[in-house]
Amino acid sequence: MSALSIKDDKLPGRSSSGDPIDVLKLRVLLAFLNEAPKVCTVTGFSNLFGEGKQKMSRLLITMEKEGLICRENVRNPQLTAYGLELAKRFDDRYNVVLNHL
Repeated sequence: MSALSIKDDKLPGRSSSGDPIDVLKLRVLLAFLNEAPKVCTVTGFSNLFGEGKQKMSRLLITMEKEGLICRENVRNPQLTAYGLELAKRFDDRYNVVLNHL
């Protein structure tokens, strides 16, 4: 099981140890939903978030190990079903917060 859990007995956005999800990881998940596929690459994320390519590459490798993305084609990573479900859940919560501001 990955570090992120979407089971009802766990809080989404918390790792199994109870630590908050990494903000950059959350931003990447949301970018997969909201950005064009050509942006969803190491270089695209690096430019979008102002982070180094090396950092983004390591993050995508970690996300793959957690089962959030599939990198069969390394230059074109895709969300897995688990990653898509988690990203949609975060996107819904993000929109609820924005609508209440």
